[in-house]
Amino acid sequence: MIDKAASLFMVTAAALLVGNVIVLYLASAYNEKACLAAVYEAGKACLAGHDQRRIMRAAYLGLSHSPNGGYFIEHPHFTEYHCEDVQGGKKLTIQTSTFVRLPAPMLVVMSKDNISDDGRLAIHKRFQLDIPNSAQN
Repeated sequence: MIDKAASLFMVTAAALLVGNVIVLYLASAYNEKACLAAVYEAGKACLAGHDQRRIMRAAYLGLSHSPNGGYFIEHPHFTEYHCEDVQGGKKLTIQTSTFVRLPAPMLVVMSKDNISDDGRLAIHKRFQLDIPNSAQN
């Protein structure tokens, strides 16, 4: 009887751990696609020769068009945005972050500093785009 209880406990722990891994993978892929959409829209606006305000607006538009993540994955938000003039062109840097609710936060084996009290973990993605002056209109 004790061996059945122990095996049930181990199978349950393994299922929760696999659930954590799947949710983290989906959240990372979702945040990457959303960040890439924001960089794509901002890059198009930059290539069209728009000012800083319109470039940032295009980035927000690209991010807002990403679908909702569901219960476990929150919608991403900007944590960094830079569009600066550098020698020979522009440098566009966008970083997004999304919070993930883990099915079993007690099984996380990394530093607990990245996990909030309610079990949410932050996932970040950063893209940098260098746009030469010859490419801009």
